Amino acid sequence: MVSRVCSVFAGVLAVCGCGGRPAEQASPTPVPVTVTPSVAIVGVTSTSSSTTITSTPPTVPGSEPATPGSTASSTPLTLQQEIQLAMDHYLDAYDRCGEHPATCDPSTFLAQQGTARKLMTSFVEGLNANGQRFSTDRRGSYIRVIDANAVGIGQVDATTCWYDAGVILGPSGVSSSLVVVNDEVGSSRGHHILYYESGVWLVGRELIDQDLGGGDKCQ
Repeated sequence: MVSRVCSVFAGVLAVCGCGGRPAEQASPTPVPVTVTPSVAIVGVTSTSSSTTITSTPPTVPGSEPATPGSTASSTPLTLQQEIQLAMDHYLDAYDRCGEHPATCDPSTFLAQQGTARKLMTSFVEGLNANGQRFSTDRRGSYIRVIDANAVGIGQVDATTCWYDAGVILGPSGVSSSLVVVNDEVGSSRGHHILYYESGVWLVGRELIDQDLGGGDKCQ
């Protein structure tokens, strides 16, 4: 499968993720555990000239205050459920960024720690340089969190599967209308490293283990 990100950069990026995003190849080297506070927000709502962010802070594993006799009416989310919500926010922000690359700021939805913000910034620059953007028809793309494990205070390693059916549009070279540049559909399995920054879980690294090929292989 030709990934969307590789089609955009055409050799500019040495690291390309399957399914159309900047990513690293998985490495057996353990990820170092660090926590650096930053201003970070999740859940993008796009406007014509800017993006507005909203978020609901989850819980850092191992840091919950003791609440004897608590009468909370709702059942606390498991770590995997919290990370699934964070990945849903991430995918929405990622897609909105690609749909509006001229106003996208990756620092508003990616962690200060890790490589994801730097790679996404280069990705957006490539979209803008080529006059390209994502179609708003996401065609059912989703990320499934298979499992999530705390690997230190404020850091989670999530095993994920990404079904990417998104489309990249670009100039036709003949008229002002946009044409399909890449509409490959495929799935990949890997890991997302999330950091707990300013009260929310944010993606800091994406590592691709396996390109699963065309179609939805993440169900």
